[in-house]
Amino acid sequence: MAHHTSSDTARGIDAFAADGHKGFAASASRTVGVAVDLVYAAWTDDTRRREWLRDDQLVVVDTTSGVSLHGEWAGTRLRVFFMPRGNGRAHVMVDHDGLPTARRAEQMKKFW
Repeated sequence: MAHHTSSDTARGIDAFAADGHKGFAASASRTVGVAVDLVYAAWTDDTRRREWLRDDQLVVVDTTSGVSLHGEWAGTRLRVFFMPRGNGRAHVMVDHDGLPTARRAEQMKKFW
């Protein structure tokens, strides 16, 4: 069961306890004016990702082509989902679990 306040949920931050997750989670999403295949490649290709993602600590663990990426970020779990929105646009959702504090979760939400 997640323990959080309604303001934390509105900010995209949750604390997990009994469901097996440890720590806090942050989430963020955005629609971008780039086709989903290009956004997916920008995340999954190490060289491309380092061109735009500052402090890149992502280790890709698993991918589903054009749909999702599962990875680790400095000992935490990161999941990224990609959805086409038409007209060369894509929607990207980032879920980041296992963060040690609510403050760190807030920082990572802003980062993403």
